[in-house]
Amino acid sequence: APLQSQDWTKNDEKLLQAVDYNDAGRVTSLLLRKGLVPTKLDSEGKSA
Repeated sequence: APLQSQDWTKNDEKLLQAVDYNDAGRVTSLLLRKGLVPTKLDSEGKSA
């Protein structure tokens, strides 16, 4: 299902804040939630 533009805006704000704070884990999780990270992660969240 396509995301509402509102959700994208909220996620983008969180993403920018995470980048500002150099919070790599949060950046990665937000990108994964948006489906923008091309790497596959296993059940432990590590790169396969």
